[in-house]
Order: sequence, then C-alpha cells, then structure tokens
Amino acid sequence: RIPAVFIPTIEFVKHPGVWMETVHKYRATITFAPNFAFELAAKRSPKISRIQPDLSCLRVLGCGAEPINPKTMENFLAAFAPWGLKSNAILPCYGMAEATLAIAFNHLHRPMKKLVIDRRAYEEKNIASPMHPEEETVDLKNRFELVSCGKTFPEHEVMIQDQKGRPLPEGRVGEIVFRGPSVTPGYFRNSEATRQLLKSGWLHTGDLGFILDGDLYVSGRQKDLVIINGRNYPPQAIEWVVEEIAGIRKGSVVAFSVNGGSTEKLIIIAETARADHAELPGIISEQVRSAFGLAVHQVVLVGRGSIPKTSSGKLQRRRTKALFEGGLLGCKGSGLTVPAAEGLALR
Repeated sequence: RIPAVFIPTIEFVKHPGVWMETVHKYRATITFAPNFAFELAAKRSPKISRIQPDLSCLRVLGCGAEPINPKTMENFLAAFAPWGLKSNAILPCYGMAEATLAIAFNHLHRPMKKLVIDRRAYEEKNIASPMHPEEETVDLKNRFELVSCGKTFPEHEVMIQDQKGRPLPEGRVGEIVFRGPSVTPGYFRNSEATRQLLKSGWLHTGDLGFILDGDLYVSGRQKDLVIINGRNYPPQAIEWVVEEIAGIRKGSVVAFSVNGGSTEKLIIIAETARADHAELPGIISEQVRSAFGLAVHQVVLVGRGSIPKTSSGKLQRRRTKALFEGGLLGCKGSGLTVPAAEGLALR
C-alpha cells in the first residue's frame, strides 16, 4: 500500500535532473539508484535550482548495483544539501537478483561509513589493512577508499571464501558467498549454471570483498580483475582515477588487461565529448602511472554512448573488452578518439 513512481532509465539519462525533481514533486521518502546515477544527478544539480526543490522528505537514498565511489556520494550530498537533503540519507547496499535482491544494507540513518585501506596490501596480499589517518594524507598514492555495505539480515549469512572454498577471517579479501531463505533454488532449466551458482548451500556471487568489524565491503568482480606482474588491481579504482580528468565522461571509463606475452597489458577505454582530444591519452597515462605505478599500454577515446552498459546503466566490462579485441572500439595502437560504432550505444 505504498505508492511508487517509476522513472524509465532512458528518461533519466536524457534529463538527470528529473530524479530529484520527481522526489520533490511526489514528496518521495525512499529512492534507489546505481552509483553512476548519483554522479550524473550531482553534475546537473545547478539546473534544477530554478524550481527550488524541497528534499527534506527524502529519508533513504539507496545506492547499489555497482561498486560505490565514496567521492561520488560526497559530491551528491554536497550538491543537494542546500535543498534540505539529510547528510545521513545515503544507504549503501549490496544485492543480487539470485538472492531476491538484498544481501546487505548499511544501518538506516547512520552516516555513510568509509574505509581507507592500504592499496599495496590489497593488491599483493589480498589483505584489507586500514590506514591510519596520518598515513592517509601522506601516502596518497597508496589509498584505496571503499564504502561499507553494512550487515546481512536475520536467518541469513555472508561469508568470505578463498579459491578453494575455505572461509577467510575478517580483513582477508576473497569471494563473497551468501546463504539464507531468500536465495533462489536455481536457474530455470539450467542445471549447469545452477551448479556453478550454488555450492554446498552457498550462493557464489562472483564478487570480491571482505568483512571488517562485522561490515561487508565489496571491492570488485573476480572476472574483472586487472592482473599485471602478479598484482591484482580492481578496475573501478583505475576507472575512478581516470574519471577525475577534465573532458572524460563520469561513469564511462572501462579498464581491463589483455594478453601481452610476458605479462598482461593495461587498456583504458574512455568516453569524451571534447574535440581537442589529442593530449588526453597522455594525461590519462600519466594519471594512472602516478596513482598506481602502472604503464598504460593503450588509451582509446570513444564518443558518447560507445561503451556498452546494462539497462540500468552499469558498465559491461567484459563486453567492452570483447568489442576492443574484435576491433570495434578504436584502432589498435592509435589511442585516438573514434566515432561511436553503429549499434554500440546501448542503454
């Protein structure tokens, strides 16, 4: 008996301001969206100032469906605070359709909980080692900032397992597995997929993360890891650094590695609308080298809408990689902006 208002994704992409305008119009109290939506809405916030929205009605702003960027959440809160948005409204969460959506939520009305860990310990040893406040400001290149997704629910359990299915203690990075009464019994008429999903009663999510002080932190997808010289790099950490560069579209950067003989090589695909793009590949390469000590093998700049995304706006990293390897995203070795290939603007 709760009224709901639905905004089609394509309408939001065309006009990101419609999200908070709709909250204001219908006095909405709860709304959910992926990380990329928060980024777009914050960027367009000055355009909705004309209606002087009142967002004091909004109690819960859920964010999930993809890794949550702490800076994005902070930018969103700062952008809409003048219109009454509460600082504790952000609700980071984690879920899957196979778990009837919800797996873990942050605590209601608790300010967003951030954690800064040692990037080298994460990449080299799969350990989540919190940095001391003084280290965070001195060793900026070694920071990896994540958001707590809180805890699971009664009668449900979340565990972190290693590659052999053994449980890992707090602070160790591994695959997130989940069990409880809300987990699906399997995929319809697909026994092989069901066997891969459910093992010994646990739903295997394919996501990487860790538990610290009882809270779940999601750090990436197993299949999306960038592995170079034996070190594991979460792609979103690289993508978030590239997104900070002027001229690069937020939420439209994909990082992945390809076979390079002795070791994997890093590829960056990024959307830009800039006409004077010639210097961007060099800027991107330097930014990544400075932040991670990684050499970028190739930067490919593409037009708006070229990077494939799901219907909810999430990046499709593996499909982007397949398009690149098939020669459909840029010319090998060029590193130049190319027009969006026909049929690739997926939303």
